[in-house]
Amino acid sequence: MIRVGFEARKIFKGLSVAPPTPGTFSFLDMVSFANDTPFQQNAHRRSNTGQPTNFPRYFTLYETGLFVQDDWKVTSRLNLSLGLRHDTLEA
Repeated sequence: MIRVGFEARKIFKGLSVAPPTPGTFSFLDMVSFANDTPFQQNAHRRSNTGQPTNFPRYFTLYETGLFVQDDWKVTSRLNLSLGLRHDTLEA
């Protein structure tokens, strides 16, 4: 008896990688630091509220699989189950 099968999945992941942070500040020297005048400031904030964000990451994976299997009776005491399977994962 020959069996054939196929499988397909769509997997969606939404992750929060880190807690909210106030951002990072870079200063050119100690005088700039003392005067609270950063050279560069990076902050991840929501555009509509100004609140810090938690670095969300979203991605989708697609998995597929195909198999063919056959059971072969060699003798009355020996059965062979032979099969082939192929799986893929695409990001």
